[in-house]
Amino acid sequence: MVVVLNAAMRVWVQYFSWEILLGEKSALNRLSDTGGFFLGMGTMAYVIVTQMLLLGFLASVVHEPTRRQEPTTLLLAGRYFFWRWIRFLILSEAILVAGMVICFTWLNAALLHAKSFQEGPLWAKFLAYFLPALILTKLILMIPAEMIVRNRMVVDSLRSIRNYSLWQIRTLVLFYLAWQGVVALMGGWMPTTGDGDEWSYGIWLGQGVWIAIGQFFILLWAVLEVRVNQRPQPATISMETTEGRGE
Repeated sequence: MVVVLNAAMRVWVQYFSWEILLGEKSALNRLSDTGGFFLGMGTMAYVIVTQMLLLGFLASVVHEPTRRQEPTTLLLAGRYFFWRWIRFLILSEAILVAGMVICFTWLNAALLHAKSFQEGPLWAKFLAYFLPALILTKLILMIPAEMIVRNRMVVDSLRSIRNYSLWQIRTLVLFYLAWQGVVALMGGWMPTTGDGDEWSYGIWLGQGVWIAIGQFFILLWAVLEVRVNQRPQPATISMETTEGRGE
């Protein structure tokens, strides 16, 4: 259920982004202001619920793996970690975007001399996305798992990742890099003008499914790797007492 809902959310967000890029041709222009407002709010609520379910499921795998959990219980558990997750996403995405800009700027100045990112060749777009993701491998893999397994905040999780060796989780690292590589290739193929053909449209939706499924298995895998690392935990999370806030 968690995988399907998260994949559907990613596909919807991709479709929503596509419609925005269509500009005057978009079906969104036919909506009233009220309809657009409720569509936007509904999309936001859907995203929040799916992320809470995902986080709650990961917490249940760590803290009560043998007990069957109801969706409402997963939501309550996910709420405990939600704001930490949002802070991590803001941090990681900001660093990734900055890394992409720096990488492409360097490539452009040294080799390409293109007028814009979209005019650059596919290999340059791939490298601009993939290299920052490669450099941040440990941060992206370990911080969410540390937050959930050890019940840590983002900064504390960031400090603790030095205790892990990527060589010890090399199979997960290879899977993560392959996943990011496909995301980078799809990103290079995707149009940004809204005038693409059906193939381009399929790439948009396919990337949403790929990101959702890959993210789920990578997060789950990382959580299990951290769980078997027998370091003391500051606290465990009971799935029945998740009313507290993750501030």
